[in-house]
Amino acid sequence: YDLLERLAPGQRKLELFGRPHNVHKGWTTLGNQLGKTQISEPWLRQHLLDEGVFDEADMAPLPQPPQDPLVPPWGGHPPPELLPKAAKENE
Repeated sequence: YDLLERLAPGQRKLELFGRPHNVHKGWTTLGNQLGKTQISEPWLRQHLLDEGVFDEADMAPLPQPPQDPLVPPWGGHPPPELLPKAAKENE
């Protein structure tokens, strides 16, 4: 998970065949062993309820938003330097 977080900071991520022990904040995890549906994006949750895809009773409570919603890019480390070839193309 850490590697993928560094490769795509702040982006949506999807895990298929997830289990309760590997649900991560910021990830959409699908799996038949998860119990109630957990959707943390309010707009997606409401859309799926409006479309009748899920019933409110099938869904876990909406999580509280984080106190500091900003995720530092690159996991708080400086971004990698451009490779020499890429740097020449950008000039």
